[in-house]
Amino acid sequence: MTAASVDTDGDGESDGVLVDEDGDGIYEGADTNGDGTADISIDELAAAGAKIDLDGDGTYDGAIIDSDGDGIADGLDTDGDGSSDVSIENLAAAVDGDTLTDAESVSDDAAKCAPILSGSDTTGGITQSITLPTTGDNGTTIIWTSSLPAIIAVDGTVTRPSYISGDATVTLTATITKNGVSETKTFTVTVKKSPQSAAEAVTEDTTNLAIAYSGTDSNGSVTQNISLPASGSNGTTITWSSSNTAVIATDGTVTRPAFTSGDATVTLSATITKNGVSETKIFTLTVKRQPATAAEVVAEDKTNLVIAFGGTDSTGSVTQNLTLPTSGSNGTTISWESSNASIVAANGTVTRPTYGSGEESTVSVTLTATITKNGVSETKTFTLTVKKISTNAMLSALAVGKGKLQPSFSSSTTSYLDAPVPFSSNANPAYNDTQSVTITPTANSGATITINGTSVPSGSSFTMDNLAIGSNSATIVVTAEDGVTTKTYSVDVYRAIPIFKTGASVISGYTLDPREDGATQRGVSWPATRFTAVGTDSIKDEMTGLVWLKSPDATERNFADAITWCESLSNTYSDWRMPNVRELRSLVHYGKAAPFTWLNTAAQGFTNVQDNYYWSSTTYAFDTSGAWRVIMSNGVVGNSNKTSNSLYVWPVRSGQ
Repeated sequence: MTAASVDTDGDGESDGVLVDEDGDGIYEGADTNGDGTADISIDELAAAGAKIDLDGDGTYDGAIIDSDGDGIADGLDTDGDGSSDVSIENLAAAVDGDTLTDAESVSDDAAKCAPILSGSDTTGGITQSITLPTTGDNGTTIIWTSSLPAIIAVDGTVTRPSYISGDATVTLTATITKNGVSETKTFTVTVKKSPQSAAEAVTEDTTNLAIAYSGTDSNGSVTQNISLPASGSNGTTITWSSSNTAVIATDGTVTRPAFTSGDATVTLSATITKNGVSETKIFTLTVKRQPATAAEVVAEDKTNLVIAFGGTDSTGSVTQNLTLPTSGSNGTTISWESSNASIVAANGTVTRPTYGSGEESTVSVTLTATITKNGVSETKTFTLTVKKISTNAMLSALAVGKGKLQPSFSSSTTSYLDAPVPFSSNANPAYNDTQSVTITPTANSGATITINGTSVPSGSSFTMDNLAIGSNSATIVVTAEDGVTTKTYSVDVYRAIPIFKTGASVISGYTLDPREDGATQRGVSWPATRFTAVGTDSIKDEMTGLVWLKSPDATERNFADAITWCESLSNTYSDWRMPNVRELRSLVHYGKAAPFTWLNTAAQGFTNVQDNYYWSSTTYAFDTSGAWRVIMSNGVVGNSNKTSNSLYVWPVRSGQ
């Protein structure tokens, strides 16, 4: 081993050499008298700031230092920065020329690096702050990180977790660095939880507190004494109070209530205490009543006995079969008797009698139940009102929404006329308006109603839509509650025949009185297109629905021949006839000076209409030898003798 010179007093002269007395590779101090032993210890050299010439070249390479002032030499400071660059353990190697590389220094210090624990702490049980070295023997720097800095800070301060949180496992990571070379080393330690506080002890024992039941008992069914703990596992004391000490005493003694008193609900309150800290915990228990005597169960089942009714039935209104219990919840048997078994049988079957007009609509029946157990019996009666089934199929009221019901309603009257129902309900009626009417029948209770086959609830309205002009039949069938007896009513709904506008309007050179037809324009409006062609030889009047011969015959005939000629006419159709006076007059436009000219226009489509008289099939009642006629030149209506007069004829048919 090369001798390293030592200058102990700073005069620049060697005062001795470093010695390794035991040959372990570590210097113990300086030999100043040449006897091979250390006269000055390595720690004393550090205190003196002794300089060392490592390689014997006469130049001092650094000084032994105590960097932390603890009286123990830390190593050799080679660059004068006050920190150890070569550890005492590696000084001998440096003297021999074996100076460590940065990587070796880092590796060596990493191997030595470890947290320094206090007292009897271990890595598995830390309770105090720890020391985390920040430098290594070989001049390395050590930086620490913590996975839980709130538990172990990077300066080693330990904050123990709460008792409730439990022990904490922390990973400490040391990063050892020198001149850009680094290694990391991890340490896993356990920091013990803080001692339990009184509040924590009380909370834990409150959470764990339970009542011990006997046998198969539970909080919902207590029949035996219970065990109430007087202390908790964490040194708490437990005191109990009871909402009903006559049933559950504070020592857990249970006294079951009498059968007739029923089960008892008892609230037990536990107070858990330690060092002046308290919490309470509530337990709700049901203590079952004592077994019953036969008399008690019979009395209870009698009290609880009820009849089950069907639908909305009740004791005051029975229409359906009954459910009559045959046993009680306490093992009793129940038998039944009826004051009128033909109406309500002992098994609950209900047979409703019928009644007619003027008869009672209900009948009273008494049911008697006998409740029995072990020879003990009691009876209970129920008085029921059974509703009879009506055979009354008469209406009690009938109303119509439009027109007038004739005659006035009477339940014994079955045929009615509703007239007149207006052709249209519109303020300005048109030829194609539709009309409807409502019929509201009301029947006696339990009866059903149909109108034209449609079911209608009693007192509700039935609407007849799209009424035809003239007669419309409504057949009302009432079926009595018995489902057998029926009665039929009929209503003839008569929709009025439309009174069309005449066509009268403003007349050139004439001032209309505002009360005149041409000004008031009363009546049902005409179609926009009055006449439309039907085939090549007929024209339909869209206002009346009548079909007219397009080109009426220009031959004049007497009344009888005219009728015969119409009926014998056969072209596209063969059902021609002579029109009546109203039909014939409907062709006249009273706003035209010469209606026949208007009819012969291309817009209307007729040809060959004469400015003369045309027969109608309507006999003149004042003198039956004559018939009504209409002159198409001006629309005047008159009469002519059937045999002595020959007039034109204009065939018509009722529609396509």
